[in-house]
Amino acid sequence: MPTSLCANKALRKERLLSIARELISNNGFEAFTINELASKEQLSIPTVHNLLGKKSDIFEQLIVEIVEVVDNKIMGIYRTYCTYRISAHLTRGVAR
Repeated sequence: MPTSLCANKALRKERLLSIARELISNNGFEAFTINELASKEQLSIPTVHNLLGKKSDIFEQLIVEIVEVVDNKIMGIYRTYCTYRISAHLTRGVAR
């Protein structure tokens, strides 16, 4: 598959996931349907299935995104803490 087609497919997936996130956030997972997602983007249901899979696959992808965001936030806090600890340790060493 040429690069531009891959990039376009990735953009469509991201767009669909963004809409799915919004629909689930507003209406809940039980109310979320592939049909509604497809109609929002004027796509066929099989196209949505080809891009994202089943309803449970979409939910799983959204959970993975959330876990990645949380993990990145935790790592950022940890790095800040470590930098602070090292800085404090070095400052104490210099003051002696």
